[in-house]
This record gives sequence, structure tokens and C-alpha cells, in this order.
Amino acid sequence: MQYLLTVNGGGAVSILALVGAVEKWRTQNWPYWVLSVFVVGLILAGVLRVIALMMSKNLVQGWIQDINQYHINGIEWKALTRNDHARVHNLRWLPWSVGWASLACFIVGAIASGVFIFTAAP
Repeated sequence: MQYLLTVNGGGAVSILALVGAVEKWRTQNWPYWVLSVFVVGLILAGVLRVIALMMSKNLVQGWIQDINQYHINGIEWKALTRNDHARVHNLRWLPWSVGWASLACFIVGAIASGVFIFTAAP
């Protein structure tokens, strides 16, 4: 997750530096579109962090509830492991998809900025 914050933040900073350094690019639209792609990547990296924390919280709370129920003979061992397995595999695609979307924002932003910089060189 730190990598996604670093690369998208670095991309956003570099586009801002280029726009500040080259006066004619300030009036063009492409730097702001590329900057927005990097900012979306940063936001997705933050969302990924929140998703990871919420999923961890859900796992721990569910495990604690099931263990307490197991100790008072409220559920059987197979039910406890089935519930735990379901919690682990429930929405496991979500952090992966958000992480890949953030990485895709960086890749798209890097390619777009390279194309625009080399075609619109001052």
C-alpha cells in the first residue's frame, strides 16, 4: 500500500513540477488530466488502506464472537471454522481490485505523461 501512495504521489508531484517549470503547459489541458489520474490513484490507495483495516476489524470481531460462543457451547467447532473461512473469503476480491486500480492509475498516468511530454515538448 505504501508503494501505491509513493508512486502516485510522486507522479502527481512531478506533473505539478513540470507545469510549474514550463509556462506554455499551464494553459494546456493534458497536464491537469494526467494530474487527476495520479490523484485518483492516491485516493484509491487511501481507500485500500481503509478496506484493509475494516476487513481486519471484521475478522477479529467475528473470531472473538465465535470463540466466545464456542466456549459456552453455543456453536460447534465445524461451525466456528466454517464461519471463519467465510469471513476470510468474503469480499477478498475487493482489496485486490482497488489495489490494481490504483496501480493502473499510475501506469496510465506515467504513459500519458510520457506521450504528452514528448509530443508537446517546448
